[in-house]
Amino acid sequence: MKFVHYTSNGLLDIYSPSKLLYLFLAKKYLVSVFGSQWYESGQVAQILIIWLLIGFAKTPSTMTYSIFNLQKVQLVGESLLLIF
Repeated sequence: MKFVHYTSNGLLDIYSPSKLLYLFLAKKYLVSVFGSQWYESGQVAQILIIWLLIGFAKTPSTMTYSIFNLQKVQLVGESLLLIF
């Protein structure tokens, strides 16, 4: 269990600084560069950032769930990925 926890946290530390900045500035950035018609694209980009964050942090952990018999934890992760 600790291995899965540390692996996910390490990947979140790598992913978070750049993508979280873009998460908050996506709409403003796309509108300022491409014009006001790109506002909705900024909203979609924000949703995709969250989805990619979960998928990026969860990917290497999937094999360790089987090794440590933690399929219930894997089910929660897959459910979150499906929702987002």
